[in-house]
Amino acid sequence: MSEPEQLEPVSRETRPDVPEVVGTGQAAAMLGISRDYLTRRLIPAGVVRPFAKMPGPTGAWLFTLEEVRRAAAAQATAAGNRWRGHWEAIARNGGAE
Repeated sequence: MSEPEQLEPVSRETRPDVPEVVGTGQAAAMLGISRDYLTRRLIPAGVVRPFAKMPGPTGAWLFTLEEVRRAAAAQATAAGNRWRGHWEAIARNGGAE
């Protein structure tokens, strides 16, 4: 049996054309919501658009950082005053306050 091919890691420096992506857990954490709420409510409603889904029935969803920030900005516009600052911070810098 032959050795599997070694793949080179992809980075922004080597492949600037490849978008930065995060998984469901990280996207949910950035948005301050549960993974369940993201997958059962926001994706079907079209609030957050996945970049890709990994193969298989339980394959992970992948999201671009740009999409997570866009969704947060949209939520800030729609949110009441109580949550507006939260969504705006995420849209600005991915949730790092």
